[in-house]
Amino acid sequence: MKKKSIVYLLLISILIIQGCLKDQDGKIEAEYQIIDTTEDSTLNGKETTGKTSTGIELILYFANKEVNYLSPETRKIPTSDNVFFDVLKELAKGPEKSELIPTIPEGIEILGVTVEGKTAKVNFSSEIIDKYPVGSSGENYFIFSIVNTLTEFSDIEKVKFLVEGKSLDIPGSNYDIINDEFLRSEDLILKNKQ
Repeated sequence: MKKKSIVYLLLISILIIQGCLKDQDGKIEAEYQIIDTTEDSTLNGKETTGKTSTGIELILYFANKEVNYLSPETRKIPTSDNVFFDVLKELAKGPEKSELIPTIPEGIEILGVTVEGKTAKVNFSSEIIDKYPVGSSGENYFIFSIVNTLTEFSDIEKVKFLVEGKSLDIPGSNYDIINDEFLRSEDLILKNKQ
């Protein structure tokens, strides 16, 4: 009886969360996979154990050892009101897998993420100007690790980079960062490796 009550409470919680994520047309604004780790509960037919918590499973992109592709890493984080910001904070922490390389240099602070239409605007602190990875490989993997990570969400199709709320301008960049809104790059993703 106690297990049934817990399952019913979890289902009601998920429905409430999904209801909160719907826009005026009734569409879910973002597709998050809700992960339940309630002790002795089941999720997709598998037993799970641990403390009661609800979170999302997400995919982060880091450079592979050869720095010639982005490789996905799956991670679970608690749900929050600002999931896009939390995702980038996770990306900035670096990979958990030893065979992957961080793409966001240490000391670059992400101030926030706002979404307008289908464009995410990522706002960095001024340290990005001095720590920005100039050079084709470093720059590609910095930009597209962020873009590909954020475009995993159905809400986001493009990403714009800002510094202290203004357009980012990096002398020597291979891109027109001031004006560009970056689309996802599937070509940079190392396929069939997780």
